[in-house]
Amino acid sequence: MFAMHKFVEQMSELNRMTKCQDQHEMFAWLSKMITGSGNFIAQQGELFQTFMGSHLKYYLLQHESFRELLKNRDEYKTAFIK
Repeated sequence: MFAMHKFVEQMSELNRMTKCQDQHEMFAWLSKMITGSGNFIAQQGELFQTFMGSHLKYYLLQHESFRELLKNRDEYKTAFIK
């Protein structure tokens, strides 16, 4: 997102230099919007790391018991087929 922000910012600057004021403003606002979106995505990632990791550890514990059950089921199925 940061690279895209820089590219759009450069487009805005080029339009300012060529005296295309409307396009300059449009690219400036677009650059701000991309920066805001990038910040939002980064903040969402931080929230997921902070809160979801501690919550998902319980599912990891359940997953281990389900894995054992499925292993037993597959062993019985294989024995039945033989």
